[in-house]
Amino acid sequence: MKRRRTKKCTRVADRACSNSKINSRNRVISNVMPLDFRQDRTATGKPELIATGKCGWPEFPGLARAVVKHFGMTVIEKIDGLDERMWFTRLGSARYCVSWDIWFPEVSIMAWEDTPDAAIDRLATGP
Repeated sequence: MKRRRTKKCTRVADRACSNSKINSRNRVISNVMPLDFRQDRTATGKPELIATGKCGWPEFPGLARAVVKHFGMTVIEKIDGLDERMWFTRLGSARYCVSWDIWFPEVSIMAWEDTPDAAIDRLATGP
């Protein structure tokens, strides 16, 4: 029986390290990225989920992909600004914003547009 080789993560953003399983042709066959979340509120009082730990500009896409996959979301649009990165997503009829900015270098998930704030509580507690 052959043992699977694993690729050791060399780039770490506190929580964003993954051990990718590698097949015999050195291709990634799956990613495992542990995610922990905490509930918080934005400066305007809007509820949000924060993926715990710090994240920098270059780590955002990998962590955002893990968040989107974790919740089963679909990415609708991606926007990169000078000081902020935002991915707009959909889960069923609900819309969310997965974002990062230089002021609070964490990945946050907020209900977006007409999605009620209670949708964040549903994400936090599960189905």
